This record gives sequence, structure tokens and C-alpha cells, in this order.
Amino acid sequence: MDEYDIRQLPRERLVVLIASTTGEGEVPDNMRAFWRFLLRRDLPADVLRALRHACFGLGDSSYAKFNYAAKRLNRRFDQLGSRPLIPIGLGDDQDEPGGLDTALAPWLDRLWSAIDAVVMPLPEGTEIAPCDSLPPARYAVEAVDDAPADADAPKRDAPPPG
Repeated sequence: MDEYDIRQLPRERLVVLIASTTGEGEVPDNMRAFWRFLLRRDLPADVLRALRHACFGLGDSSYAKFNYAAKRLNRRFDQLGSRPLIPIGLGDDQDEPGGLDTALAPWLDRLWSAIDAVVMPLPEGTEIAPCDSLPPARYAVEAVDDAPADADAPKRDAPPPG
């Protein structure tokens, strides 16, 4: 988050926030400047009114302040006028069988569906291809047995046919 120019935030339409909690509920080092900016008292209450956000926390429920950074971040975006695209997701390293992925996978499914429906709706009559489908082939490879071995072979320094 420290690499993002936070002054651009009010111009964004959608932001996806992933935050881990460190120590006793502190924000991670790479979020400190971002977080300090969000806490400024001179920010208008509706500065993020045009923004939709989705927030996922990386945490461990064996700590007292489980996912505290993500919860605070999500709440601050709400306070500044942003509307959640989907409910906050709270990953728990203690979850069985997959740890953080146990909560992340269904949260991502909801996120993609919400993005498709709200932010970038598809034109009528189109649909998203299933994740396990392949696009049509762009090229066909055909074996030719009756051609001389080097007759039509491209030269090594020639560019491939395009």
C-alpha cells in the first residue's frame, strides 16, 4: 500500500484491499503511510463517495486482535463514504483444511461476481467462460510426411512466419 499514490484514491472507482495484522493489532509496515493518510482529520467525510471497496484480512484467530488491521481499514473506508462491494473477508491461519485459503476462495468468488455485475457488467447476450474452459486454438499444426526434409525449412535467422 505504501507504493500506491493515495492522493489518487478519490478518483478510483474500485479498490481491493488486502491487509494482514501484525503484533498486537498493528498495521503491517507496508501500510503505515497509507493508514496515516486515511486517519487525517481534515479529510472530508465523503471524500471516497464515488469509490467501491472490497477488503480481505489475513489473520490468525489465536491472537486477541484477530484481523484488526483489516477491520479498521474497512471501517475507515466506510467512514469516508466508500461503499463495500462485498462484505469484508476474514482469513484465519487456523482454519481447516486450508488455513487462509479456506475463507479466501469463496470471498474471491463473490468478488469476481460483484465486479462483473456492478463495476463492469457484460453486454447483454454475453457470458463469462468457465474457468476450466480453453479458448479456441489460434493455430493448427499439421504433420506433412511427403515433403523433402529441408525444402521448405525456414532459415535460422529468418523471423518465424506470422
